[in-house]
Amino acid sequence: QAVETALPMMPKGLQEQIDAQNKPKITRRIILRLDPSGHFQSKGSINGYPVEFLLDTGASLVSIPKELAQKLNLKFEDEEFMVTASGRVTAYKTHIDEIKIGSITLKNVRGAILDQMGDYRILLGMSFLERLDFQKSGKQLILEQKILP
Repeated sequence: QAVETALPMMPKGLQEQIDAQNKPKITRRIILRLDPSGHFQSKGSINGYPVEFLLDTGASLVSIPKELAQKLNLKFEDEEFMVTASGRVTAYKTHIDEIKIGSITLKNVRGAILDQMGDYRILLGMSFLERLDFQKSGKQLILEQKILP
């Protein structure tokens, strides 16, 4: 009886939020194995184009070499300077519409286009990883994306 009395007094949308919290979530999971050089790498795609990723929890943003960003038709936004493991570099902010790795897909991911990067691998930084659950277990890295059905 108390619940029936309280329901009309709930702020609009609160019941939907409560219902969403109670719905079962689907987990999409991929497992990456440590390569011989001690890194976690993966093939995937950016906006439908195949690319190679190097996971880097020390990178704040997904970092893309300038030449590759041009091929991917990414928008070069505000210019700034960033400090990387290689030192201070010129970078441009960008937004990536979609990143896919295995069954995991994230939309609207913040990124940085870097003037000077050593190769064509994209550093998959925290702007991607922070939106997932991830844990290292031995020589594997488990990435999980929880989504509502």
